[in-house]
Amino acid sequence: MTEYIRDTYHKENLPLETVDYAYVDGLNTYMQTAYNCHNNGAVNLLCCLKNFLLYAVRNEWIEKNPFRYYKMKIDKT
Repeated sequence: MTEYIRDTYHKENLPLETVDYAYVDGLNTYMQTAYNCHNNGAVNLLCCLKNFLLYAVRNEWIEKNPFRYYKMKIDKT
């Protein structure tokens, strides 16, 4: 995952306030293409990120939740 941040944002670490809808969408695409992660695996990882970002909003580390309008759907297997 660090390659995604390094290649896209030219940084080693990404501050929380720079995580936005476009980052979440790009991360989903990156996981499914570069890592051959299936949709359900990517959604599970994104759910972990979503929970952390909700925690960050509650603690006022960031102002907005990047997942507010981002829809994720688990595929039936």
